[in-house]
Amino acid sequence: MFFSGPARAGLHPLGVFLPKRNYGFEKRQKELTKQRQKEEKKLRKLERSKEPESDSLLEAPASDGSTLEE
Repeated sequence: MFFSGPARAGLHPLGVFLPKRNYGFEKRQKELTKQRQKEEKKLRKLERSKEPESDSLLEAPASDGSTLEE
């Protein structure tokens, strides 16, 4: 019924070609995703540490007496 050997290598038993998984590409994509997430986390941390300083600047009245919300 099903033949084995070099003539059938890489074929599904029904004769449909199934490509090999590219593990190197998958690994690289996973590493890039991790690196991107790490960078985003680092940026969020930096923004969080700077927030208290910027909040006090927003609450301070402007020199001409107007508010920043106008």
